[in-house]
Amino acid sequence: MNPRCTRGLGLGLVLVLTGCGSEEPIGLDLHGWGAEDADQILTAAAEWNQALDADVLVTGDEVQVLPRDDSGWVRELSDSLAGGFSVGVYLSDPPTVFLWRDVIDEHQYDLSYVAAHELGHLLGLDHLKSGVMFAGTQPGVMFECIDGVAVDAACGFVECGPEAGSTCLEDQP
Repeated sequence: MNPRCTRGLGLGLVLVLTGCGSEEPIGLDLHGWGAEDADQILTAAAEWNQALDADVLVTGDEVQVLPRDDSGWVRELSDSLAGGFSVGVYLSDPPTVFLWRDVIDEHQYDLSYVAAHELGHLLGLDHLKSGVMFAGTQPGVMFECIDGVAVDAACGFVECGPEAGSTCLEDQP
């Protein structure tokens, strides 16, 4: 999946994407993040890569991953769509993932979990009924794995390797 060939709805805000399938990796631009936070985001990306058995998410400059929205309008719109507050959102044009570090800290969410969820949107997934793509998390819930349902859904959008599957320990044979 290549963010350059996704189509958004409305004013460019998308929470559901349609990918066009590509073997090219998506480059994540993590400028603006400290080393520890960047490592947590890269941990989430690496977990997706392992689950999909492909190097889909890599460091680069194709998609900006930002710790804030300086204009404020993205956050206001995202909060209103969430019916309260949101901790992150993916915009398709230009391809950008916003992760609101202040809200993540305030509510004691795990940055890796939020990043994995938003990167799932980047890969083309909508919200699912459980797992990493569930629409919401609880304070203190730590990111552990990419579940099989999310992997199956993502493989409909990106080229997955032959060993694609859940990275959750309870799903391992």
